[in-house]
Amino acid sequence: MIVDLFPSQVYINRVLQHDMIKGLCLDYVENEYNKSPSTFVDRWDSDVFTTYGKDDLFPWNQIIPRYKQTFEELQNIYGIKGSPCVKEAWFNGYKTNQFQEIHDHIPNQFSCIHLLSFDKDDHLPPVFLSPFRQVSVTNSPEFIYDNIKDRPPTWSYQSTIDAKEGDIIIFPSYLEHKVPRQTSDKLRVTISFNLNFINYENIRNQLAPRL
Repeated sequence: MIVDLFPSQVYINRVLQHDMIKGLCLDYVENEYNKSPSTFVDRWDSDVFTTYGKDDLFPWNQIIPRYKQTFEELQNIYGIKGSPCVKEAWFNGYKTNQFQEIHDHIPNQFSCIHLLSFDKDDHLPPVFLSPFRQVSVTNSPEFIYDNIKDRPPTWSYQSTIDAKEGDIIIFPSYLEHKVPRQTSDKLRVTISFNLNFINYENIRNQLAPRL
């Protein structure tokens, strides 16, 4: 019997209002991408169009509430207290040879990737790296498998999620990930955001005067 210890769980589901969100967002991203295809922050070893950290003037208040059912389902599955709070949201766009380096989203609780425009035949999915790879891979036994993907997860250093356009991937913000170098000139677009659950009742109790 094999027992999993300390797994990194990833939630994936269909965004119910995907078509509406895509309709509201895609023209904006395509126009902004054409103006400046590479907008990465200087400290990143990346080539990506992104609105991260930029005042993009996009009406996010029309988009984020449409994920409400997804947030509620995630909250129910894990039994999380508090109210969902999206700290920041941004677009990413990629064409041929564009990529994003290994990174995490600490100190947030969860991070989200909505595959807004994604063709499984043309686009490469995000890659997630094992938090234990530095110790597990260097001490790995030899396996009979020719394909590294067939190895037990304990001894794998990275993995991908079988996702399609319209899916949202929600994962712990500590989980490092990257976007591999793309091989298509068809624009690959994602919405990314960080998600925290805030227990306002606890905050009120902490701030209440003590008599």
